[in-house]
Amino acid sequence: MTRKAEKTGTVIGFGPYLAQALQKRGMSASEAARRLGYKSRNSIFRVLDESGGYAALETCYQKIAKTRALGLTDEEFLHLATELEVSRVGMSTFISNRALRCMLRENEQTMEPIRWRMGGELFECIAQSRSAQIILLGVCSRSMMQALSLALPRDEGTSVRVTHYLYTGGEEVIEAISAIQPLLYAPCYTAYGLEQGALTPQAERVLRCGRMLARLRDAQGCWRMLDATQVGPDLLAVSELREGAKPTTLEYMLERSLSRLFSIKVPCAEASTPQDYLEYTREYAEKERGRAIYTIKLDVPINFIHPDLLISSVRDGFRETGFAQEEEMEALIAGFVEIQQARWDNFFTKRRPTHTIFSLPAMEQFARTGRQSDHFFAMRPYTPEERVAILRHIRTQCAENPSFKVYFFKEDYQPPRTEITLYEGIGTLMSKPDTNYNLAGDHAEALITQPEFCRKYKEFFTQDLLVNQVRPDGETLELLERLEKIAMQG
Repeated sequence: MTRKAEKTGTVIGFGPYLAQALQKRGMSASEAARRLGYKSRNSIFRVLDESGGYAALETCYQKIAKTRALGLTDEEFLHLATELEVSRVGMSTFISNRALRCMLRENEQTMEPIRWRMGGELFECIAQSRSAQIILLGVCSRSMMQALSLALPRDEGTSVRVTHYLYTGGEEVIEAISAIQPLLYAPCYTAYGLEQGALTPQAERVLRCGRMLARLRDAQGCWRMLDATQVGPDLLAVSELREGAKPTTLEYMLERSLSRLFSIKVPCAEASTPQDYLEYTREYAEKERGRAIYTIKLDVPINFIHPDLLISSVRDGFRETGFAQEEEMEALIAGFVEIQQARWDNFFTKRRPTHTIFSLPAMEQFARTGRQSDHFFAMRPYTPEERVAILRHIRTQCAENPSFKVYFFKEDYQPPRTEITLYEGIGTLMSKPDTNYNLAGDHAEALITQPEFCRKYKEFFTQDLLVNQVRPDGETLELLERLEKIAMQG
């Protein structure tokens, strides 16, 4: 693969970057080849123009790392490693993977108020309203979405609806999904995606303009219609429309366009009764059935646990928390066990790949305490004996089941707390972390069905995380055995 200094910021690829480093030092390719121990200078030329393929680039990188004979600074050497990754996966995939890493990191951050140099009064008007109907056009910046999330009125009796129209064609889908993270889980938020070519070029430009329309009603019942365009990182150009509560021509256009758009996410169903949870669990079983699955999760998912180990924990937890009345307890538990048996059978008998990446510290915590990082609030912790059985089963499956694979993140990689799972052919499910699956509380999740996003997440999982961010396969069984020993001591 030859790369003619294709740039994205300062990223240009391994060969061009190394050529720049040699030129900066006044070092010829022949001298670099001699210092690195190549027998022919043609070897280094095949590296510089990337005509020798990725294996030649990786060999050169290893020579540079081992000898440090080219005198690169630590900063240059780290940058060279990044350039090697660009050359391995290609510029497009590298950009997508980098955006996904940022998206998962940003999703963990606690939101703080955004201060705008101009136009910030729009968010104050939204916060003080009794009814807010907001339309967003285009991939608004994350800062705008964050400010809007903080401004939305949450008092009892207020009515809020946010409708977002996003361009998701080509490479923009990751930035689009990343931008909407502050509002992704909100029940009042609906997002529609636009694929390239679905609308006329003129209509497409409208839906990519970074604009907000806010129809607001105050405590006195008076309506205002505000129109804002983001013209800088913290600059809004805001004007007031005279039409007030009347639909605008733009809104008519958007309504007519809906048949050619698609919903970005499928929201999580609300649940408050035990029967609601039973249906919620059944929906998960349907997503999993016969699917290839790619999951980032801190520790043991409940679907890896045999129903025989769940029954006691469920019964004790339901009784202690008052989750279910005594007279309905056994019928309810029987329903959960039936679904759980189907989920367990599916995971360990289907001939489709199941890939799960764990955090070792979180798994150690589970082995010590019997509590998952997001432990269902109506279940007691697992006993030491139950933990050993759970971990031993996972280890056995890793050793014997070719379709089942677990991994551990490297020690220096900080895993996201957000659980994210691709159910291939259905969508990518993102779950709000640290909610203990209290669906009547702050638990929230969103199924992102956009095919290109799902494709890029799978690419990120298989070509970035599994290549760069997990421990070697040879360590997995050893670590699982170590976890068993920790559980035995509990």
